[in-house]
Amino acid sequence: MKKVENVLITGGAGYVGAALVPRLLDLGYRITVLDLMIYGDQVLPADHPDLRIEVGDIRDLALL
Repeated sequence: MKKVENVLITGGAGYVGAALVPRLLDLGYRITVLDLMIYGDQVLPADHPDLRIEVGDIRDLALL
């Protein structure tokens, strides 16, 4: 059985994240996406139990 790992993806709703997030979820990772969602979050899986979405800026130290 694969050990569950947590992954933080900054900009996870962008071009690369749109491909990376679903792939990592399929491999059994728990994903947290941090993104400003300027273009929306439609590229991310809607209600996946292992996906957490944080709307914000990586430069916000209090958020990190």
